[in-house]
Amino acid sequence: MVVKIQAARASMDGTITYNQRKVEKGVARVLCAVNIPSAFPEDVRETFARYECRNRMSNDVSFQLSINPDPSRPEERLSDQEAREL
Repeated sequence: MVVKIQAARASMDGTITYNQRKVEKGVARVLCAVNIPSAFPEDVRETFARYECRNRMSNDVSFQLSINPDPSRPEERLSDQEAREL
C-alpha cells in the first residue's frame, strides 16, 4: 500500500479538478459529501471558494491524502465503509 500526502495548495480548485477527472475516468468515486449541497464539482468549488476568500490568514488551504492499495493484495483493499471511516 502506498500512502502519499500531496503538497499543500492555496486553492482547492486543482484538487477538485484532479479528483473529478478520476471520477470521470471511472477509477474513483465520491463516497460522501458533508456540509456541501451536492458532490457535483461546481457545488464543491463554490462551497470551498466561499471559505477560501474569508480565510486570509492561511496561505495553503488544500490538503490531499492519497491511499493506494496494491491491486495484487486483496487484504489491502478498503471497503467503502472503511474508506469513509478513514
